[in-house]
Amino acid sequence: MKRWNWFVVISLVLFACLAPWGCGRSAGKPIVIGATFPLTGDNATYGENLRNAIEIRVSEINAQGGIAGHTVKVNYQDDANDPKQAVSNLLRFVSLDRVPAVIGSAGSNCTKAMAPIANSSSTVIISPTSSQEDLSQAGPFFFRTCPSDSYQSKVNAKLMRDKGYKNVGVFYVTNSWGVGMKDEFLKEFQQLGGKIVEVESGDETALDFRTQLAKLKKSGADALFMPTYSKQGGRAVRQAREIGIKLQLFGCDPWDVPEFLDAAGSAANGVLFTVFEQYAGPEYQAMASEYRKRYGKAPDFIAASGYDCMLVLGEAMKQLAANGKEITGSNIRDTLRQLKIMGATGLNQFDGNGDTVGKQFTTKTVQNGRVVPIESR
Repeated sequence: MKRWNWFVVISLVLFACLAPWGCGRSAGKPIVIGATFPLTGDNATYGENLRNAIEIRVSEINAQGGIAGHTVKVNYQDDANDPKQAVSNLLRFVSLDRVPAVIGSAGSNCTKAMAPIANSSSTVIISPTSSQEDLSQAGPFFFRTCPSDSYQSKVNAKLMRDKGYKNVGVFYVTNSWGVGMKDEFLKEFQQLGGKIVEVESGDETALDFRTQLAKLKKSGADALFMPTYSKQGGRAVRQAREIGIKLQLFGCDPWDVPEFLDAAGSAANGVLFTVFEQYAGPEYQAMASEYRKRYGKAPDFIAASGYDCMLVLGEAMKQLAANGKEITGSNIRDTLRQLKIMGATGLNQFDGNGDTVGKQFTTKTVQNGRVVPIESR
């Protein structure tokens, strides 16, 4: 888009939100929150699980009387993990729907693209799974209920060094999340005395990674770290085994979804990967019970984190209404900065960058086609 077109778009966004009628609440009208996730494509399970969990919390809020008598409604839009579509969705939310807050997206690359518009339009954006470290500097209207990649990369590096691996190869997805995971891992692993012998990458939508994997096979690596997305990771793991790579394979939280297992097949058995540790307290148990009742399966951290996004937004809006304040993005932002509330992922509390604090990781493996937790870190 040409520079002057962007100026026009942003100007329209600011006018829509700042006009006297832009964020007001007419009597009886619902409070609308935006949500943009991948609901189609390789990462559709993320969006499905997030939408399922958010709807549970919305139902709970409305059953309790809503926000000062107003029901809450979420407008879900599919971004297919495409930053351009995510930006288009956000522009619609702030200019047409005039929402004070948006939940999303799942992918860090999408959330990073949306952040400047969220800040310019004073719209809170809260992500359940966008973990890229750089998002800590995304601006005053960004929040997330998942930990930063900088910590997860350190956990992976220490895990591999603790297991005795010294010469590691890396295969990463070529987007902002993958680059961030790779960079932090390289730095931490080398600081721990390890050596990086080969680094390769691939696009998340590519189907064949055998050329990159062949280089890693010849590199002398004693293990591979593979921060990839789910289907991409499954394809890469299967192809690694097909070309004779017998090394221990390590991954990250995107491997904890059915798409990874479906794409990898039996090659997934024995892989190790880190995921956000699931809080098991009463708040999670209550949400999980309703999730199983509605959807016939247990919620994962992705779902729990989506539930908590709606939880904290709902609590912020309740506090504003109780204090006679208008429900605007700026007021929600200020309230979130002071908020402390237990949810399905544990304590939700944000630092000055909008990052959640205090959440940990656990390590999982795959045995006989099933994901099994093995240790907390």
